[in-house]
Formats: sequence, structure tokens, C-alpha cells
Amino acid sequence: MTVLSSTSMKEGRIDNLKTAMKFLIRKLSYIDLLSIVTFSRVASRPRPLLLMTKEAQDLIDEDVDSLKAHGCTNMALGLTMALQVLNDRNHKNGRFPAIMFMSDGDPTDKNRAAEVPLGDLAVHTFAVGSDFESNVCFSLTVFSLKKYSVNANLES
Repeated sequence: MTVLSSTSMKEGRIDNLKTAMKFLIRKLSYIDLLSIVTFSRVASRPRPLLLMTKEAQDLIDEDVDSLKAHGCTNMALGLTMALQVLNDRNHKNGRFPAIMFMSDGDPTDKNRAAEVPLGDLAVHTFAVGSDFESNVCFSLTVFSLKKYSVNANLES
């Protein structure tokens, strides 16, 4: 799961993002793997990929609770790190990797995210806020050969 933590996540957006993330995390089972990548001025990953046991869900919930809005919106860095996490994973057989990308769709990197080579990786986009730039989220899915997209307004 790749999530934006920039200053544009203002006025309750970060809280809506946290609620959505926790909802998605609870939908995962003990056979699913998850790692969260946050991005703003830099990208970071607080934990490696974890099997989503109850204990791992609790750890990830702590990471979600600690998210703060700061920095800019460098989507390319977030996607690049998410791609690296998936490429470096040990468990590949029988798995269908995907990126769940959550952002307000207001990049400061001039949409360089569309230049990240996603190959046949599925990218599900979730937009936070009513003023998101849908073309940004859509462009991420266009450059993914699987072209999956979920554009949901997580503000309401």
C-alpha cells in the first residue's frame, strides 16, 4: 500500500486516509502480504512485507496511526519504492502482487509517476479529497498493463 503523507493532506484528509487504510487492512487475511510505503518529499517503508496475521495487522495499524502530513507530493518516489518492495519479495509463486496507491492526486513532481515502469503490475488508485486530479490517478493505471483502477473519493 503506497500512501501520501504530504502537507496537501490537510483538513481531515489524513484522518480519512487512515480510516480507509484500516478498512482495507482488515479485509486482508493471513495469506496476504502487506507493506506500507509512505511518500512526501521522500519515500519510506516502516516495515518489511508482513503476512497479515492479527498481530501484523495490529503493527500496521500502529504505523497508520503515526502518519503525519508533511512535505510535498512526490508520487514517483512512492511508486518506485513500492515497486522495489514487490520486486524484492521472497514469496512470489501463486501470488498476484498489486499496488494500492492512495493520494490526493496533486503531484509536485509534474506527474513523473506515470514514467515509473510498472509492467504488468496491477495498480489500484484511491483519491483522497473532492479536488483530486483524476487524470493523475488514471495515468498510473494506463501505464500499468493490467489497467486496474479504483477511483474513490475518500473525503466523504
